Amino acid sequence: MKKKVEHTLDQEWLLLIKEAKNLGMSKEEVKVFLLEKAQKNKV
Repeated sequence: MKKKVEHTLDQEWLLLIKEAKNLGMSKEEVKVFLLEKAQKNKV
């Protein structure tokens, strides 16, 4: 039996995603942007 997993998104994340969409960014561009920021923060 599979367990149902619920995901919740922070309202701030939703606003940021909507803004990226309004700017014409693709899903891939958003992913690349977030990955680059994560890498910079590790240094």
